[in-house]
Amino acid sequence: MEELRFNCPKKLSQKFWMTCRDREETLGGALRQLMLREIVISDPHFRHKVNDLFDEMEED
Repeated sequence: MEELRFNCPKKLSQKFWMTCRDREETLGGALRQLMLREIVISDPHFRHKVNDLFDEMEED
């Protein structure tokens, strides 16, 4: 698998780390929320698809 490098300015990465710390969120949790928000903006029905998936997982 190819390793991808994300070139992030130091100031931006520090702000991200500090925001996560202030919100008491993990970095992964913050990225997941950002991705889900952006996907829902482009596909409003996506949220329902995800909720249905989690409901199915809880039933098992």
